[in-house]
Amino acid sequence: MKNFPGGVKVSKLFIIGNGFDSAHGLQTSYERFHQYLHSSYPAADENILMVPSVYQDKDGGLDCDDTEAVAFLIRIISEAERRSEEKTEYDKRQCIWSTLEASLGKLDYSEVFDELIEPLDEDGDIDDWENAYQNEDAANGLAVVIEKFSDYFAEWISTIDISEAKPIKNFEKLIRPGDIFLNFNYTETLEKLYGIDNVYHIHGKRGDRLIFGHGEEEDKDYDNNMAYHTGAEGVLQDIFYSLKKDTKKAMDEHDDFFKAIMGGIDCIYSHGFSFGEVDQPYIKRICEIIKTEDITWYLNDFDPKKIPDFSQQLLRAGFKGKIDTFSI
Repeated sequence: MKNFPGGVKVSKLFIIGNGFDSAHGLQTSYERFHQYLHSSYPAADENILMVPSVYQDKDGGLDCDDTEAVAFLIRIISEAERRSEEKTEYDKRQCIWSTLEASLGKLDYSEVFDELIEPLDEDGDIDDWENAYQNEDAANGLAVVIEKFSDYFAEWISTIDISEAKPIKNFEKLIRPGDIFLNFNYTETLEKLYGIDNVYHIHGKRGDRLIFGHGEEEDKDYDNNMAYHTGAEGVLQDIFYSLKKDTKKAMDEHDDFFKAIMGGIDCIYSHGFSFGEVDQPYIKRICEIIKTEDITWYLNDFDPKKIPDFSQQLLRAGFKGKIDTFSI
């Protein structure tokens, strides 16, 4: 349990998302991660389908070439980004990454299996057993490649430089001793620029284990896709869940945060938080454990067009108080 300044009543809860870091000039958009992969692995060519070959490393584990892995990951993620219903046609054409977490739940590995040569038996028919083994081997190789995604993401997060960033005066004026900050970012912007101690990094922070992923559930189309790749179903399902954000675990590990806000919140400010579906469980939990009827939730008005949607998301999560806006 965190210790707060002696006897000071908690009055405000701040919910901080990626837009907060962006407002401080930090290059933390998913598109920047996309660009980082290109600049860090310039030989990675996603235009060529190349399934990375897997080998045994010196410690006895499985690994693959980073350039090949990055090329493959950029390819399948970019394809998922282009299929996103949330993006503008311009973003799709330019293949700007902006829905990365959601895209991780919609990765399509069909190309990998389509490239395999179907094994035939002595009569020239498809050998179902050999085909299943081949598919399983391919899926096991995919698992090794996909597992490296989190390493590349953590590498990128570690490069974000906040040394030149400056505090925003109007935001600074809102902060009082005892306020609590629920931070969805991996950076230490709040701690280093504002000297805040009461920060809960619900998804971890750089240098620690990072929680990142989609919030998708398996659906009929997904099940059909898995069934098409006989022998690979189990491994592909494991891959799907390895990329899924474990919100329950994150909330369990931050039970001290939820205890800290019980009965002591007068108002809530959210800044740079997009109210994405994958993070909705956190908002629901907050609305369950505090009496929201007497609370005003202030949404940052950086993009006024999104206010109605954010308001609807709050109502869906069970918020019963007043919704207003604030500027910084």
